Amino acid sequence: MKKLLTILLALFMIFSLAACNNGGGNEGGNEGDSGNQGPWKVGVATNSSGEAWEIQRKYYENELAPTLNMEFMFSETVSDAAALIDFIDQAYAAGCQGIISYHTSQEGVAQAARKCEELGMYYVTQNSMVTAEVADLPHNIGHCGADPVK
Repeated sequence: MKKLLTILLALFMIFSLAACNNGGGNEGGNEGDSGNQGPWKVGVATNSSGEAWEIQRKYYENELAPTLNMEFMFSETVSDAAALIDFIDQAYAAGCQGIISYHTSQEGVAQAARKCEELGMYYVTQNSMVTAEVADLPHNIGHCGADPVK
């Protein structure tokens, strides 16, 4: 539950900053969304399925979406970096402003963060540590998870 709360807080901060920065020109990503006051659309790339995932999905749809004025687009189970990049492309084409990713391989996280940066989309992952090579990208929010070393 703490992981989900952390993700939600990160998203809230992301979209609060995006709303504050939406007064001038549009700097990349989804040019048609200038002046958009929501609902904010976010892609969720999952690495699981089954009953536990369906409970999370329903929470996104029934609790978070109406409370935060958001709409979520869900992936099929993402098992590798290529599938994650494909989902990001689909989410971008569908008008998503950000990605929440449950895919945690370092390669996948790095590729996805770079792809989101290229598209002007925000990116956060449920991971135990920040991938150093993409940690400083402006659209990479980072990670929500406990560092196993600490």
